[in-house]
Amino acid sequence: MSLSKKRKVDTECRVFNKKWNNDYFFIEQSNVALCVICTEKVAVMKEYNIGRHYKSKHASTYNELSGKLRSDKFEILKQNLLAQQSIFTKRSRQNESLVKASFQVARTLAIAGKPFTDGQIVKE
Repeated sequence: MSLSKKRKVDTECRVFNKKWNNDYFFIEQSNVALCVICTEKVAVMKEYNIGRHYKSKHASTYNELSGKLRSDKFEILKQNLLAQQSIFTKRSRQNESLVKASFQVARTLAIAGKPFTDGQIVKE
């Protein structure tokens, strides 16, 4: 009796199709299909899975949109999602800058051998 190999979905090189943007309101982000309406991820990047998600959750609301109106709605939803995600990256960059500045001040004070209360050395 021979053992058959199981098919691994992750190794099948599924690629995102650009027409799914307008058809199903999905974008590709970090090699994952992401719904711009509800921000859910679809595990396997296949048209059947993406279409099933759209039909079961969003078709009743967005099926009446077509043509330019549909593509405009997709762009608005996409921009809102990206703006929402950029808030977190901006905040983390801001925190990194604050930590770097704090280390530089501490280093300057340590080299000069001055206490933290000495404001004159920090101004320099």
